Amino acid sequence: METARNNEEKADARIYARMNSKIKQRIQHAADLKGLDMSAYVVSTLVADADKTIHEHEVMELSLRDREAFANAILTAPAPNEHLLAAAKRYKQRTTK
Repeated sequence: METARNNEEKADARIYARMNSKIKQRIQHAADLKGLDMSAYVVSTLVADADKTIHEHEVMELSLRDREAFANAILTAPAPNEHLLAAAKRYKQRTTK
């Protein structure tokens, strides 16, 4: 896990958070258990959670059955019908002006 100390980029931004003392003590205890100062712990935890959240929202993972169905749909796609051909023609006319 990357910590603020391991990051070679200059720290040039700040985040301020207000919390009650019990939450701060709990975070400090967790940081101590990992051998990090509180800032490094908070940054590494936030980065890990941000990466996880982004992955969950931007990466689609398919089951084997879904992958096979998707590949099959692409490989055995039917020929375009008259409506699709007409739409493609309209698109070409609009974009080549």
